Amino acid sequence: MIRSFFRFDFYAELVALVRRGYFSVDHARQCAVFLARATALPEALEPLLPEDRSPLILYPFWGNCPAYACALLKRRRGAKLVTRLHRYDFLESQYSPKYHPLKKAIAKRADRRLFVANEGMEYFLKRFRVKPDPERFLLRLLGSLDGGRSPENRPRSSAS
Repeated sequence: MIRSFFRFDFYAELVALVRRGYFSVDHARQCAVFLARATALPEALEPLLPEDRSPLILYPFWGNCPAYACALLKRRRGAKLVTRLHRYDFLESQYSPKYHPLKKAIAKRADRRLFVANEGMEYFLKRFRVKPDPERFLLRLLGSLDGGRSPENRPRSSAS
């Protein structure tokens, strides 16, 4: 965890917390723990990646610690980073813990941020003071195009 205190992102996050009126010792501790976990992940993931350095797209399902770890891997491997943002990834007030570290740092490093709802994208851009970029911040709704009406989406009976 001590290495967290030597990362630029740690201090940038503390400044952002102060500016948002959200700074606390507990949030600083959560940020340091987050960074310690995230910086350990690339070493664990590296052996799973192709050795030939072929083009690589990193796609962590959640936009938190794994996304930050993939941002570190992106730099090492020259990969592309795509993250999907669900409600949990940024709506701090409704979940525990009520603080999700380094959202802006992850947003800056991601090549694409896919939001599952327009309201979520608007909230994220305003809450974390991120400049809108229509090339990188995209709305990608969940679900099927036909609302589940096609035969492939119908539940199968137990007889079949």
